[in-house]
Amino acid sequence: MLRDHLLAERQHAALAELETEVEPPQGSVLLDRAGLEALAEAGDPESAVLRLGETELTLGELRRMARQATLRRQAGTPALALPDLMWQQLERLRQRELLYSRCQGSGDVDADELEVRLDAWRQQAPLSLERQRRLAAMAGQDEDRLRGFYEGNIGFFSRPPRWHLRRLRIALDSSAPRVMARLEEAAASGSASLDRLQDELGGEIEDLGVKSLAQLRLVEPKLPALVAPLAVGELSPPYLGSDHLELVEVKAREEAEPLPFDEVRERVVSAYMIQYRSDLYEALTDEVLQGGELEILPEGLAALREAGVPQAEITVEQLEELLDRT
Repeated sequence: MLRDHLLAERQHAALAELETEVEPPQGSVLLDRAGLEALAEAGDPESAVLRLGETELTLGELRRMARQATLRRQAGTPALALPDLMWQQLERLRQRELLYSRCQGSGDVDADELEVRLDAWRQQAPLSLERQRRLAAMAGQDEDRLRGFYEGNIGFFSRPPRWHLRRLRIALDSSAPRVMARLEEAAASGSASLDRLQDELGGEIEDLGVKSLAQLRLVEPKLPALVAPLAVGELSPPYLGSDHLELVEVKAREEAEPLPFDEVRERVVSAYMIQYRSDLYEALTDEVLQGGELEILPEGLAALREAGVPQAEITVEQLEELLDRT
């Protein structure tokens, strides 16, 4: 609804304004989009993408979060490329931590209430981590099934296709309409190379290197749709950049390549856990119930009677009656 959309926009603007009031402590790491892209290109999973106070997030952890978010995406919602999703996740975490820091310093958060919630989290966190560890162990027990899941979803565990591009950029001036018409004609007919067009029309040629469609989107949002259908040696349709007329030439293309199972096994297990979470929880429940003993303590039963619960399906008196029969 329009009302919800406008409310969300106002909330986003208010939170963004609050962010600007926070002075990050010395040693903080708060990356912009270009900084995240540079770290992702370097590929070190232990590189810090966020450091603020006691909170630190590495590139490897951010990638896992983004991949899990991709798997949890609801049908009908638009899919984001992994770099876009990583940036979205990082922005949210950065904003959350900055606002938390502000609230701590300004007294906007009641210290006692915060401590109560932190205590509850500390009690639940070890249980949650152990549950995740057990689910991961159960997911990895059947190697054949895990490999079958990997092969059935091989596209998710593959390096995406990549293109090696060169780009011609011609500055805008009074001849722009004529130049655009010539570029359109050359791209449609395949009658000229990038070098020939530069000799004819001027401009600068730059090598964009080898990039996936997601990486090309960071260079120029229009490029993925223009480049995807091109064969090696073909020119893209020309487009208007910020202050140049531009088009690209495909020098080479690398097809999608499945990553070795052993290299992505951890990702396969994580994806399997999300896909078959209900089955794994059922198996874990059976394991816990079969491995433990049920004991009802009189003190606990008395506490239930005093509290008057449970009320939904059975009373304390009915429960005592059932126990007397056994």
